[in-house]
Amino acid sequence: MTNFVTKTVIAAITGMVILESGCSHAPALSPDAAAQLAAKLANEQCDRLYQQRPFSASQHSAVLRNGIYKWGGFDPTGPGGFSALVSFRADGSAPHVEVFFSCDPPWPWTRPHLLSPPRGIPFYPQ
Repeated sequence: MTNFVTKTVIAAITGMVILESGCSHAPALSPDAAAQLAAKLANEQCDRLYQQRPFSASQHSAVLRNGIYKWGGFDPTGPGGFSALVSFRADGSAPHVEVFFSCDPPWPWTRPHLLSPPRGIPFYPQ
């Protein structure tokens, strides 16, 4: 009986590990889908702050580096005078969004929160 219980527990634990590892990783977004998501997130943030939605996915390329997509950057001629910096994991999770006036670049001493984005997402400024 003990051998049966031991085998059943091992099988259950193995099954849980397989299910958990199979479900924990969403597929990576394509660069085009990542650019679409980044523009959507930038527009949502800009709408909350300034009641405008000036960004389009084609403005910037989404660049995947070390499992993190980065889109945007300082753009002195940005639409409506805005720039956006967006980053998120390859699957689109854990987004970090910054929207600012293009004449107000995100220098670390004026925006210290850019030095350490939330949730451990590395950010690659231009």
